[in-house]
Amino acid sequence: EGKTVAEGLSTAGLTQADVIRHMVGRDIGNVYRKASSPAASNEQPVALEVTGLSASPMVRNVSFMVRKGEILGLGGLVGAGRTESAEAIFGLRHRNGGRILVGGKEIPPNSPIAAIRAGLGMVAEDRRAQNIVPDMTVGENLFLTQMGKHRGFGRGHSARRKQARELIFRLGLPTDRMEANLLHFSGGMQQKVIIARWLLIEPEVLILDEPTKGVDIGTRQAIYELLREVAEKGIAVVVISSDFGELLGVCERVVVVSDGYTIADLPASLLSEESLTLLAAPRSSAERNAAFLRDLVASYGGTAFWGLIDDDRFVCLAIANSARSTPMGLAAGHVYLAHQTAIPLALEGRQPGIVTENDGRSTVLAPLSNRRGHDLGWIGLTLPPGSKLPKTETLSARMAGLFDTPPNEEIDA
Repeated sequence: EGKTVAEGLSTAGLTQADVIRHMVGRDIGNVYRKASSPAASNEQPVALEVTGLSASPMVRNVSFMVRKGEILGLGGLVGAGRTESAEAIFGLRHRNGGRILVGGKEIPPNSPIAAIRAGLGMVAEDRRAQNIVPDMTVGENLFLTQMGKHRGFGRGHSARRKQARELIFRLGLPTDRMEANLLHFSGGMQQKVIIARWLLIEPEVLILDEPTKGVDIGTRQAIYELLREVAEKGIAVVVISSDFGELLGVCERVVVVSDGYTIADLPASLLSEESLTLLAAPRSSAERNAAFLRDLVASYGGTAFWGLIDDDRFVCLAIANSARSTPMGLAAGHVYLAHQTAIPLALEGRQPGIVTENDGRSTVLAPLSNRRGHDLGWIGLTLPPGSKLPKTETLSARMAGLFDTPPNEEIDA
């Protein structure tokens, strides 16, 4: 607010929480408190179901569902097709194929008005270009979606005025400035008004694209709290964010999108920023790794895999099986507890070398890293009892030639 609130602070004893407290003027506590809704249970009805969505050229095959009261994240790198998927769902982008159901009822393509009346709301990424009408006041911007949903004569404002006042008060917005131009407010205040605009019509599903982009930490915390309150009331929430820490902290599940395809749908509690980053890697990089696994299987048989080993969890990124290999029950894009797999000793040991399981099958593991030394997980090869495994050095030597990524490729980012 244009005032110096602290100066001459020694950085030696300064924590991030201290800086935030000075900025906001209070202790905001745990920013990523989870919503206390029962949505994680499969008993909750499905609010939004997207199947085989395609919208050329960015969206090729996107499928996911979100239940009432659940906060779902769409994760991926910039250009993965997440924003384009949201726009196609809401009718802002022409879709070539796929089905979108809200509350079990299919909505017609390419019609935002039909999406709104079916119960969809969407906070687009660009506040200035996509969400705000600059020449309108705060109040006029607030009632825009109400006009879209309203049927009949007039604008339908009177039925929502009391609800609007309560919502404005709860969000901490200045009620005495409803006639002021929205552009005169901070980015955080603008974002609150935009979100309130959708809450006013009580949607079944609310999609938010980069909802905390360009706002301060205090407003970020307020938006997170608002999303939790929304979910606890039974509204399904879909959050698109390039901040993987935000996705893991706020969402109950994360659907990973890469090059226009959904490649994983996992509980946030089983993911880390590292595993999410590798899952989101461009398919061109993942396909090269998968091709290497197929070469291993062609040379030695058995099952070859690439994944992250994180404590007792194994994140499978790619897998290849020979025609005669015994199924291991692993699939790309899934997370497993080590003791639930067919190779628990190898995964729990997490050491280069050969490990033989109690049933006689053997696994050789080798760490994978690129030219810059970035950890890219582990490559493994599992063969049935009595088979001859390659040495770890042999496997590492083959990996060095195939996975030495040039500095300008995406996986180094």
